[in-house]
Amino acid sequence: MSPDSDSEETIPAPGLAAGVDDLFRRTESPPEGVERGDTTGLEAAPRSEEARGETVGAAPAVDPLAALGYDLGFEAGAGEGGGGARRSEVEVGGPPPVRGAEGTSEGVEAESTGPGGPEFAEAVEADYEIAPADPGGAVASADFGAILSGVVRERVDLPASVDSAPPMGVSDDDLRRALAAFMASEAADRPASAMRVRFQAEKLGGAGEHEGVALAVERMLVSRPDDEGVRELACQLVTDEVARVLTFRLVDRARDEDEGRALARAFGRLNMEMADAVSHTLARTEDRIARRVLTEVLVRLAPEAQEIMADFIQDARWTVVRDAVTVIGRTGIPNAVQFLTTALAHEEPRVRAEALRALGAVGGGEAAVLARSYLDVADAEVRNAAAEAVGALRDPGSVPRLLARLDDESEREGLVALLHALGRIGDVAAYPALEKRAAPGRLGRGPTEVRVAAVRALAALDTADGWAAVEALVDDRDDEVRGLVRFLLRSR
Repeated sequence: MSPDSDSEETIPAPGLAAGVDDLFRRTESPPEGVERGDTTGLEAAPRSEEARGETVGAAPAVDPLAALGYDLGFEAGAGEGGGGARRSEVEVGGPPPVRGAEGTSEGVEAESTGPGGPEFAEAVEADYEIAPADPGGAVASADFGAILSGVVRERVDLPASVDSAPPMGVSDDDLRRALAAFMASEAADRPASAMRVRFQAEKLGGAGEHEGVALAVERMLVSRPDDEGVRELACQLVTDEVARVLTFRLVDRARDEDEGRALARAFGRLNMEMADAVSHTLARTEDRIARRVLTEVLVRLAPEAQEIMADFIQDARWTVVRDAVTVIGRTGIPNAVQFLTTALAHEEPRVRAEALRALGAVGGGEAAVLARSYLDVADAEVRNAAAEAVGALRDPGSVPRLLARLDDESEREGLVALLHALGRIGDVAAYPALEKRAAPGRLGRGPTEVRVAAVRALAALDTADGWAAVEALVDDRDDEVRGLVRFLLRSR
C-alpha cells in the first residue's frame, strides 16, 4: 500500500520486534477529531494511561545489575526491572513528547507526520541517553577486577551506570510475563508460548538489554534442569552478547562453591555461543576459582567445545593448555590421545602432569604405554602423575616399575602415589612391598600417610594374605591407621 493511502498506513520496519509491536500498539482508535498520523491536538485529547504508556521520568531509575537477583517463583508480571527513562541534561525545546504504547522512538516517528515529523522523533532520541559502560564497582568483587576490566568491559554490552535505566519503552516485564506463561503452559501450548518468549527476547536484545535475556535464560535452566524443551528454548535465546553476560554472572558468583557449581551445571546445557564466551574468559583470567568453574562448564559443553580445545592445545600460555588438557581428559573427545601426546611434550611440567592424569581418564592401551614411559622421569610431579595414570588404567605392565620405584622413592607424596597405583592395579606380586610399608616401623610409628595408603592397597588386593596383614594392625598405636583398619574390617 502506498504511504499516501487513506485506507492503511505504513508501519516503519526497523526490525521484526518494532514492526510487530507497532501493530499491537495501533489497535486503539485515535481520539475523536484527531486523524491518525496527526500530532496536532494530542495534548488536548490525551489517550488513556494504559494506551499512552508511562510519561517521561514516571518510573524511578533501576540499577540493571542490582536487579539481576531473582526469585524462581515465575509469577506472571512479577519482577525487578522498571521501564522508566532517565532525562539527560540535553533539553529539547517545546512541550514534553507524548510516548506511544511502548514508548519507542519508532512509534513516535510513525505517529508524527506533521510539523514535528521525523525531526520530532530525532529530538526524542537526543533527549535520552544511556551512560557509558562501567560494570565494575560494587557489583564485582576486587578479586575479579582483572576479569571484569579485561573481559566484561570489552566483551559484554552491560549497562554500566547504576543510575541508568533501559531505553524508552524497553523493559524486561513483557519477557518475564511471556516466560511465566511458557513455564506454566501445557505441552500443546508450548510452541506458541515459546514464540512469544523469543519475540520479547529479540525486542530486548535489539535494544541492547542483553542482561534481561540472560536472566531469563538462567531462570529457565536453574528452575527446570531436566526439561529438554526448556533447554532448547534457552539455547535459542543465547546470542553472543547474552552468553557473555551469563559468563560474567558465573565468574562473579564462582566464590560461592554451591552456587558456582549449580550455574556450571545449568550453563553447561547451552550452545556454541556459550562455549565461545566461556573459553574466551578462561583464556584471559588467572584466578584459580574462576578457572575451575569455567573449566567445569566447558566439560559439560564437550561437543561444542571440542574444536576450541583443539586450538587451546597449541596456545602459547601454559595455563590455557593445561585447562584444555583437563577438558579433553574429562570428556574423551575424538583423537584425545593425539592431543594429549602433544601436551606431553610441553615445556611446563604442570601441563605434562595434567596430560598424564588425562590419559588415565581417557583409557586404552596406547594411553597406558604412554603413561608407563613417564614413571622414571626426573620431575617429581610428572612421575607421580604417571603413577596415578597407570593406577587409573589398571595397567599390570607397570607393576615392576612401580615396585622398583617404591624402593628408591624417599618423598612421602611419591610413596603415596606409588602405593595407590599398586592397590588399584591389584597385582598380588605387590603384597610383600605393601605389607612392609603398612608396618609400624622400628620405633613403632611410620609416616601416617604412607601407612594408610599401604593398608588401603592391601585391602584392595582382596586376598587372604592381604586381609591378614590388615587385621594384624587392628590395635595399632596410630589412631588414624587403627581407625581405618577397623572401618575396613567392618565393611569387608
